[in-house]
Amino acid sequence: MGGVFLSPKTLRAGLVLDKKRIVFYYWFMKNFEEKSVYIKVIEYAYTHNQGFFYKDILTDTLLKLNDAEKEIVKDFLDSAYDNKRIVGVKLPTPFNLFKKAGNNEADSCIYNLSYEAYFDYLGYIELQEARKASYHSTVIAIIAIAISAISFFINIYSTSQPIKIDKNQIQEMVNSEQSLKN
Repeated sequence: MGGVFLSPKTLRAGLVLDKKRIVFYYWFMKNFEEKSVYIKVIEYAYTHNQGFFYKDILTDTLLKLNDAEKEIVKDFLDSAYDNKRIVGVKLPTPFNLFKKAGNNEADSCIYNLSYEAYFDYLGYIELQEARKASYHSTVIAIIAIAISAISFFINIYSTSQPIKIDKNQIQEMVNSEQSLKN
């Protein structure tokens, strides 16, 4: 889905790490990743593992559902109700009808998370953690490349100076060569 974007501006004399761009990218991914209504309601149901009522999920202020999303949630809950009420029907929904209560209408029943949705949510959590780890690995790799490039240029600079051998060193090499022959 993403990675660290490097423009020509960031490529100067090897690799220069553009810290502002990486920080912005991390902030953007963290703050603007929109969750679908499906993920929102699964998270809600996951945290309410003892079950919840129809009206509870639709009026929860932390979910921040707009009108269109509330209609989708109503369809999910109605499908769960119909799955339990009508034999042989299996409508797609992340919920199960846990317990009928009151007037036996969909809005008075207790719902919980279905097994399929539970495992979908676990997969979603693993994917998010893998994305974070991938991002951190990318940053560490870029830092390692930058360090390698810097050490490369330091090595070139230090070896570009001429090597001077004075007469004493030459004499020592000749003496050591003669001692090896003897």
